[in-house]
Amino acid sequence: MKNIRTKLIVYFSVIVLLSSLIVGFISISYSSRSLTSEAEKSLVQMAREGAEITVGRIATQIKTLEIIAGLEEIKSMDWTIQKKVLDEILNRTDFIALGVVGLDGLAYYTDDLVENLAERDHIVSALNGIPSISDVIPNGMSGEIIMRYVVPIESNGQIVGALIGRSDGESLSLITDDIGYGDKGYSYVINNKGTVIAHPNRDMVLNLFNPIFERDTDTSLESVAAIFEKILDEREGLGNYTYEGKDLYAGYAPIEGTEWILVITANVEEVLAAIPSMRNSIIFAAI
Repeated sequence: MKNIRTKLIVYFSVIVLLSSLIVGFISISYSSRSLTSEAEKSLVQMAREGAEITVGRIATQIKTLEIIAGLEEIKSMDWTIQKKVLDEILNRTDFIALGVVGLDGLAYYTDDLVENLAERDHIVSALNGIPSISDVIPNGMSGEIIMRYVVPIESNGQIVGALIGRSDGESLSLITDDIGYGDKGYSYVINNKGTVIAHPNRDMVLNLFNPIFERDTDTSLESVAAIFEKILDEREGLGNYTYEGKDLYAGYAPIEGTEWILVITANVEEVLAAIPSMRNSIIFAAI
């Protein structure tokens, strides 16, 4: 009788233990999915908010130029007069050079650079009354990587030219550097062709990195190229990819008023880092 009782105790103890472990593993699986789901939701929301922050900082630069463009000396469209004023103002802005472009598309800058921008879309837009910004692009004259912010110059109700604020190629990256997920996540911006125009790795910006174009010669970029194509197609959403041996989540959202998309990454390993300790706690509790 005693042996039967002992066997029953052992039997039911094993059943309870197994049941607890099963419940524990189900809890771990559920918790893993919950962690992943919350991270995904957070990434998309952070991408939206990051895009809004970027829009706000771009708007600040545009507003600065609009104030300068409203000065009578700038409205004069006399470069000798304009240059003197712009030279004095330049150090109080975030631009590396200021310039004026006439209706003929010829641009003069405070650093004495002269270039013909008549066929550039962002210049055409400004000369038609719409403030505009360029992509991160090579400067045709010097070869340096730059961005242009452009606003119309109006006098007596007529557009007489446009004011240009030229920034170096890292300026957009400085805006997005502070946006990231966790300790290992970071953000970057791509244009409508999939070219990286802002990134913590400045070489990507300066080299106009585009995995869609480069995957034909570098098969390791296939995963990155695929997520970039997904981002360009959807413009807002969530995806995952592998880059340099790291598995990443990516949340993305469009930057209003541009053809750019902000992408925020999260390291999968970091997102799931809490699971091992959670698993150990559940197993310990079950035992």
